[in-house]
Amino acid sequence: HGSWSIDGMDVFVTTADELLEKLAEQYSLRIEEDGCSVILEGQDISLWRSDAESTYFDTVGVGAPDYFGKG
Repeated sequence: HGSWSIDGMDVFVTTADELLEKLAEQYSLRIEEDGCSVILEGQDISLWRSDAESTYFDTVGVGAPDYFGKG
């Protein structure tokens, strides 16, 4: 896979717990699907992992403006 960074953190190398902790300091996070899906509110970016207990996120989603809407 390639790499994808948010605020200098590689999404596929940084643990999900660390990412969530750091991102929550700067963004409003909407957590869905029992922790498998995380949406950065107002950024049109989502993170997904197949299991809420997975150490790393599997996928980054980038939507058109307002694609993810408000939760």
